[in-house]
Amino acid sequence: MPSRRTHEQLDMLLFGKRYGWLHRWMDEPWKRLGKKHRQMRHDPWYTPIQALILSGGDWKAYASAAYHIMLDKGALSPAQVELLYRLKQRSL
Repeated sequence: MPSRRTHEQLDMLLFGKRYGWLHRWMDEPWKRLGKKHRQMRHDPWYTPIQALILSGGDWKAYASAAYHIMLDKGALSPAQVELLYRLKQRSL
């Protein structure tokens, strides 16, 4: 499972800011459900809409939620995100 740090690194790469509150909210059911927590707050259609509403209309929060789900499903590995993040840091 990708760490919150990995999710926030991807946020920085794509949006220039972290959405830590969103990732905490999405993964909060982990405390009760363990690995099965992705049954809640990880719907690829509904969860980004919830993020949009919770953020007061921030479309980057919508996209961050969608990318959180894709990262959890293995679309990118945490190692790939880390590499991209480090490369961007070097170019600044």
